[in-house]
Amino acid sequence: MKPPRHTTHVRLDTEYEGTKRFALQPIKDMDCLKGSPGRVTYLKQLHGKDKYKELATFDFDGAWPLVTEEQLQVKEKGNKNA
Repeated sequence: MKPPRHTTHVRLDTEYEGTKRFALQPIKDMDCLKGSPGRVTYLKQLHGKDKYKELATFDFDGAWPLVTEEQLQVKEKGNKNA
C-alpha cells in the first residue's frame, strides 16, 4: 500500500509469544519492519511530543519490498505475454 500524503511515521502491531507488541518508526525507516508480520498503521505526527493521527491501516506479511495489488496485476500481465 502506498503511504498516504503527510505520513510521518508507521506503527507495526504484532504478537510475540502470546503478548502484544508494537514498533513505532519514522516512515523513512520502514524497511526495519522487514520480516515481522502484523498490522501496519500509517501515522501523521501532530504538534506535541507523542500525538499521532491514524491515516491508513493494512495487514503486513513481512515481505519486503512492499508490492501493491496494481503492481502485481501488471507483473502478471507481463508474464502472460512473455
